Amino acid sequence: MFRDEVAYVFYSKAVYALTGLVILLVGVGAYSNVTRARAASLEYSSIRNELTAEGIDVDAALEEDLNVTETEENGTTVVEVDNPIRYAYEELTRSVRALAPGNVASNGLASVAFLGGPLLFGAWGVFLATQDFVNKTVKVKAVRNDWKVVALTKLSVGALAVIGSVGLVLLLTLLVGRPVHAYGVSLPPGSVSLAAVDTAALPGVSALAAQSGVAVVLGVLFMTVGYALGTVVRSPYVPLTLVVAYNVFIPVVGKYDPKNLASVIGHDVFAFSGVFQLVAPRPIPVPLAYGLIAAVALAAVAASLAAAHFQSKYVS
Repeated sequence: MFRDEVAYVFYSKAVYALTGLVILLVGVGAYSNVTRARAASLEYSSIRNELTAEGIDVDAALEEDLNVTETEENGTTVVEVDNPIRYAYEELTRSVRALAPGNVASNGLASVAFLGGPLLFGAWGVFLATQDFVNKTVKVKAVRNDWKVVALTKLSVGALAVIGSVGLVLLLTLLVGRPVHAYGVSLPPGSVSLAAVDTAALPGVSALAAQSGVAVVLGVLFMTVGYALGTVVRSPYVPLTLVVAYNVFIPVVGKYDPKNLASVIGHDVFAFSGVFQLVAPRPIPVPLAYGLIAAVALAAVAASLAAAHFQSKYVS
């Protein structure tokens, strides 16, 4: 049965769609970080040229203190600085650090874990749960197998797809990290060389392994929730609507909201050096966050199995 389910997700091209969307998500994130670095380079160069034309010692200005004041005006954050060249240089430094090879991988994993992964993997779970109802193959499978076993098999396939997606992201970002960095630090017209900016310490193997683990944990969490919704409703439309609404429109409703739990464990292992910055969580202990995530995932699996138990093998 497991082979049949794996074969079907390949035959239906669903797994290719999932892979393509994950790669697109990571690619957009990498492009945003490159664009940010180039813009910061041009901004720094422009300010430096203006100060030089006015006879100001730029190197001395860079050694002076920087004070930043942020105020809210009509819902917009206004930033005031007393040392523009130092501010521009520090922004340039931060943006180039995000393009260092290790950070390219880290930011790619962050995009999958927090930005688009919850939506994609939630929808993936809905697809796995409802494909037999949509394709009218539920009778054939239910006659041949216990529907609870079918559900567990599908959940296993879903979890493997999450692991494979995260592994693919890690592999691809490690492979393209150096070319992305080289492209980002190339000399655009009218700017200084980004290659001269220190890239600082990069995430090591242990850090990337921990970040990959968090991405898998969160992917499996949202996949199991999506699967439970699909199993209970037996149609993709309402569950997909709920998945999209929860991930896109509904704000965090409390410190035990799964999105807040994700933020808690995310800030524990990710530096978020790129354009994407995960919202600060409402604090709870990290071990408790992991425990609650496990509880939600297990509850979703239990709900799926309970729904499968009560569904007749002759349901259409």
